[in-house]
Amino acid sequence: MGFKIEQLAQIAVESIQDEIKDMTPSDIQDMDHERLIRELVQGQVPEYYGDLAEIVSEDLNLGFETDRTTLANHSDVFTFMQSRIFEEIEQIVLSKIDGWFTSEWDEPNYPNDGFDDGQVLASAGWGTDEDYGSASDML
Repeated sequence: MGFKIEQLAQIAVESIQDEIKDMTPSDIQDMDHERLIRELVQGQVPEYYGDLAEIVSEDLNLGFETDRTTLANHSDVFTFMQSRIFEEIEQIVLSKIDGWFTSEWDEPNYPNDGFDDGQVLASAGWGTDEDYGSASDML
């Protein structure tokens, strides 16, 4: 990662912080955070060829395709570079804001022995969770 990419990612992270600083946890849960992140990251991607070239010259890996960004999907090399820069900034931002938009009420990934077995059976199509009771009823 180049220094400029790190700086651009940090600006996006600070912008996200500014957007949510006065929100309640409920408001944060209800917002379209994926759209917010995408827009703020996109706002950091340079639009001028000289700026793009400067960033790519600092980080030569940006000139190579990835699983998400290929040259074939772009009209020219400059839009490809913009996409690669977006991708790199987004990865950094997502790692720095990990957990900011999750709820303590999110269901855990199964299997989880401490969670309601009846809900697992019901979600598999075997009646409802009320038919089975919960794991805590058995303890």
